[in-house]
Amino acid sequence: KRTISDVPLGAFLSGGLDSSLIAHYLNKYHNNLNTFSIGFEDASFDESQYSRAVSHHLCTNHHEEIFSSDCMLDMLPLIWDMMDEPFADASFLPTYLLSKFTRQKVTVSLSGDGGDEVFAGYPTYFAHKMARWIPSWSVSSLQFCSTLLPVKFDNMSFDFKVKQFCKGLSFQNSFRHQYWLGSFDKKQKQKLYRSKFQESLTDKDILDHLINDHMLMNDTENDLEKYLYQDMRFYLQDDMLVKVDRSSMANSLEVRVPYLDHNIVEYMARVPYSL
Repeated sequence: KRTISDVPLGAFLSGGLDSSLIAHYLNKYHNNLNTFSIGFEDASFDESQYSRAVSHHLCTNHHEEIFSSDCMLDMLPLIWDMMDEPFADASFLPTYLLSKFTRQKVTVSLSGDGGDEVFAGYPTYFAHKMARWIPSWSVSSLQFCSTLLPVKFDNMSFDFKVKQFCKGLSFQNSFRHQYWLGSFDKKQKQKLYRSKFQESLTDKDILDHLINDHMLMNDTENDLEKYLYQDMRFYLQDDMLVKVDRSSMANSLEVRVPYLDHNIVEYMARVPYSL
């Protein structure tokens, strides 16, 4: 159903499970499938070797662009006109580049967005399981020990993940989940804010109120269900889909998300979370 198109159709291919599965099935019904991915100059961010490997296995016509610092600076003046409000997701920039060069070949592209939210693919869900086994009296010691790890500036380095996990243990479950997904905690934000802006803030973050209200509305006793709901309600709806929609539409590219087909979402919502 998502592949019906009167115009050229392709697929975003990061090399991960979600996009690779879509490319696999799409390749069965479309000859000479065009796939598209973004690479990065920084090796710790770059996953293009995986997309190339999947493309080679599937025999697709693969297209790749490298997102560089010069490319980012050239792109910034164009971005302002696309956003009518502050949007704190830097991945908008490579997504815009991906959409731009994808549009040179096709008019419609399939994306793997939504797979992690629907099928519980984020590592934060596993982190919650690990956190259950850590006694509260040991949290401060773990946090101190994590600060002794040598610092690396690679994307998602080992020391970053350990420190992020340990810091998150200080929060209640719903706010812990939000912290693990975010970039800055409240103390770090306070250091970044100007004093006048700081004075205009209330004691509680607006996002904290939203999360608390929605957690109260969600009366399920299953923690995983709460986190999945939280991610779909906030991260997917207000971040990821906004990013993809605006960056693609700015390039006259239609992006379709098969994993968010209502039949799939409704079916997965009925699957027991114990599985």
